[in-house]
Amino acid sequence: NRWATDHFLVDGVCVKELLSREDGIDPAKITVVHLGVDPAAMRRDAAARARVRAEFALASDAVAIGNVGRLVPFKGQEYLLRAFALVAPAHPRARLVLVGDGELRDMLGRLAAELGVASSVVFAGFRDDLVAVYSAFDIYCHSSVEGGGETFPFAVLQALSQELPVAVTGVGDVAAMVEEGVNGHVVADRDPGALAAALRTLLEDPAATAVVRYAAIPARSRVVDE
Repeated sequence: NRWATDHFLVDGVCVKELLSREDGIDPAKITVVHLGVDPAAMRRDAAARARVRAEFALASDAVAIGNVGRLVPFKGQEYLLRAFALVAPAHPRARLVLVGDGELRDMLGRLAAELGVASSVVFAGFRDDLVAVYSAFDIYCHSSVEGGGETFPFAVLQALSQELPVAVTGVGDVAAMVEEGVNGHVVADRDPGALAAALRTLLEDPAATAVVRYAAIPARSRVVDE
């Protein structure tokens, strides 16, 4: 690739840095183009929200914290569960909805029970009705950890396109999507305490997060060309 490829398109600054550092690719030959979604295609749907929340047995006053992704180590749902366990005692209306399936499903179920939050956690399994599922959320949390190849995940873009406030870990290029204190909060990965603090901010004072329309987020949050 170093010698046979004229130019590279990658979906994250972290990938550009990796190619340059590990493979000796000239940075001038690498252009970053972040992924994107059509906000109109992800518009919140009130009817779908009611249907999915009923399916998940979420009360009308429940605050649903959503996470969408494979249940695999680098998606960090273990740390999200531990963070939720720190938040749940003071926020009995909070519910954690994990959407996806994978090798950690049984382990995460056991962990939820060990942490005493199993009754407040919904394991939704694989879903392909993502507009409806995101519509059921009130907050979105992305807990990925470094080392698994996370770059610019669609899951966070889809949450932002529905104007959900987000709490995310700063892995890959995820932080490029978030305006701190405007549409969400970025914390270190593998740190349940930090993630819990971000969730508390959103749960206790939603007005402190002035959620903006996805289209209004500065262009650098969506496409980077360097």
